[in-house]
Parts: sequence; C-alpha cells; structure tokens
Amino acid sequence: MPRFPSSTLTGTATLIIFVDDVNDNAPELVYKGVPMVMELEDPPKFVILFSAIDRDTPQFGAPFRFALPPCEENPTCHGGVLDFTMQFDEDGDHGRGVGMVTAMKKFHRDQQKYHYLPIITSDMRGTNSPLSKTGTSTLTIEIGDMNNHPHADGHKDIFIYKYDFKVRKISKSLAPCCGKKGLNACAESVLPESLAPCCGKKGLNACAESVLPESLADDIVIGIVYAPDLDDWDVVDKHYFFKGPPDMAKYFRLASVNVCEG
Repeated sequence: MPRFPSSTLTGTATLIIFVDDVNDNAPELVYKGVPMVMELEDPPKFVILFSAIDRDTPQFGAPFRFALPPCEENPTCHGGVLDFTMQFDEDGDHGRGVGMVTAMKKFHRDQQKYHYLPIITSDMRGTNSPLSKTGTSTLTIEIGDMNNHPHADGHKDIFIYKYDFKVRKISKSLAPCCGKKGLNACAESVLPESLAPCCGKKGLNACAESVLPESLADDIVIGIVYAPDLDDWDVVDKHYFFKGPPDMAKYFRLASVNVCEG
C-alpha cells in the first residue's frame, strides 16, 4: 500500500453576520434655524417648517405622519385654545411628509422666553402595520425680544475692604537719583526729595503724576454695573459712562467692555 507524506493545510474563512433591524426608533424632527416668533407680532405668524429622519432601515422609515397631542398633554394649549398650530402636509419632502408650525397669539418675551410644543411622530405611514413606531419630539420655540421697555436706574452696593497702594512703580529714568539703594528703595508711597533733581523744572509733583501705583498696574474688578431692563436682547449694546462724583474718577475706572450679570 503506497504511503503519502503528511501535509496539513490551514486557511482562514470569514463568517459575515448580519444584524437584522427592528423598528425601535421613532422619527426625529429635522429643521433649519431656530424656531422663533418675535414678541408683539400679530397672529397668525409662521414659525418653522420641519421634516424628519428615522434611524431604522428604510422599510421602517418614511413616509412619516405628524400630529399634535390632545390639549391636556400639550403645554401650549389652554382650555382648548392653541398657542401654536401644526399643519401636516403628507406630500412635502418628496412624499416623506412635513409639518408647518404657526403662532396663533401675540407673545411677550418678558412673560415667557421659550415655549415647548410636543409633536407626535409616526413612521410607516399608510401601511397600517403593527410594527409602526410612534414617539413624541419637543419643538422648542423662542420668543424674540423687542426693545419695548425702558431701562430703570440701577443700584449696587460694593464693600471695599482694603486696597494697598503703598508700592510704587518707579520709572527707570529715575535710577540715577536713587543711588546705591536702587529703584526698590525709591518705591515709596510718597516720592522722596532725592528724586527732585531727576524731575527737572517740573518738580516732584510732575514726577508723581508720571508714575503708577504697582497695585494699579492690573485692574482690580470690584463690581459690574447694570440697569434693570425687561428686555434682554440689547444687553451687549448698552453703554455705561462715569457720572460722578468727579473726584472718584482718579480712583475708579468704568470699563468700556460691555458685560452682563447672568
């Protein structure tokens, strides 16, 4: 009986496993921009047009259906009266379906800045399939601000504990008059008489005006000015100016950068 040499062959096979999809995702709203309606505008007023996407495979996706919930489940509905309506167009977005939201009342931003409109979303429209998935997405609608309120006089109490201005920053040009002690020794709250020769005809008073307390080299923020205003859109456009007392202007500076309190 003939014998053959033993030879083992090894190879690699790839097993591809497909994960089948189930309809476990309801449609999610898609829209451009921020849903907004300006305050004090007469209704009806267009708010936004939206469509939807579905994270499931196409067989469990479009076409979609959109609707509003019953009034008792809608925070923008009061006693059967809707603040916002939603018109469903089944032919929009190439037959996938779109919804158009319209404001039906005049709003005041100082009363409520945001309104939350629930939208019921369903997929597989027209199939009557028990596999259809329904969910609720919330559309956040912002009320735009109009400058319709005057701002009032503001008031703020600022308690000052201590600011130490004893250390002075002496110009290097005064070094010859400081002698062996150096500039640090000259850095006193009152300019020494020994600096008078370096000040020339201007005298010590002029030199005192040209130096800056080191503690003032960097501003110390001690408070933020504001003016009470029911409008909030223009807070970054407000400008503040120092009014008085005049002798306080040499101790305090009002920043030109607009800031607001959150």
